[in-house]
Amino acid sequence: MDSHTWTADARSSNASHRVPGYHSEALTAIAAAFLVLTITFTTLRFLVRGYMIRALGWDDWLILLALNSFICQAAFLVHIAWMEQNKNLMLQKPLSDALEYVVLEFAFYIFTTLALKLSLAVFFLRIVLEKWQRRVIIFSTIIFSVYTFSFFFVAIFQCGLPDLYLLHKIEGKCVSWSVLGPMNYIHGVMNALTDWIFVSFPILVVRRANMSGRDKWSVVVVLVIGVLGSVASVVRLFYINALHSADKDAAAFFSQAPSIAILSTVEPGMGITAACMATLKPLFKAVLDRTRFHVPSSSDKNKLSSAERGIHTPSGVNSPPQSPRRGEFA
Repeated sequence: MDSHTWTADARSSNASHRVPGYHSEALTAIAAAFLVLTITFTTLRFLVRGYMIRALGWDDWLILLALNSFICQAAFLVHIAWMEQNKNLMLQKPLSDALEYVVLEFAFYIFTTLALKLSLAVFFLRIVLEKWQRRVIIFSTIIFSVYTFSFFFVAIFQCGLPDLYLLHKIEGKCVSWSVLGPMNYIHGVMNALTDWIFVSFPILVVRRANMSGRDKWSVVVVLVIGVLGSVASVVRLFYINALHSADKDAAAFFSQAPSIAILSTVEPGMGITAACMATLKPLFKAVLDRTRFHVPSSSDKNKLSSAERGIHTPSGVNSPPQSPRRGEFA
């Protein structure tokens, strides 16, 4: 940001106008919608993995970490939207607080992408069978994780402590855009590329799998939802430079920021949702079986299939559902 412009705005205590909150309602609505989606599907995931098949793994705990980070990200986003509507961001104290929350919201976005990617890597490593595919997933995950972890700390401390962001921006003590700009672009490109790598290998597995056409299409739909998150990541790249161009005064900055903030919410929100949907096949099957049980055909009213009764062991005790083997979707 231009330090002289920010100085004039931040020290102008008699400023009578507010930063226009053009998209405050949209920010709040999108954050709330994806919070409902991600919390709901993560809860269903733990119901399936923890209760139905009793096979909780590292990918489940990592997706829970991603969800908690996403909740923090969304909370900061909603609070920033509230400040746009209710605080005069032309005054020094509200502006300083708002910029601190912007830094923290961005940091949680980065951490969410990291936790989500680690969860996806563990999940897809259980599906792919070829050694070279597993090596590609591991190698790309390591590169992405190391870079993103570094970017996370740069984002938080780009101007020192987040609460000193405005002061250090005015004094010109922040990391320059010539460093931050390329780091933003590299992170976005790597984020999308790793998503596409992860998705491409399961598609090859599905094509060769002994599955019905309906099951194959259900898997493909889930993968497509995951890819849509990476599409948001690509679209987000086109707004990075626009945000920097508006990085001259508070009004310009906060009027341009909502577009990239929305995409930064949609991207991990869709990713978490798709990652959880991919584990819900046992739940869908149980619901379908129960529906068939309650709505039998006329010829089957008095007959229940062994699947509807449950699979019995020789001792007469129902055997628990089995966790998926390597190469199978949950």
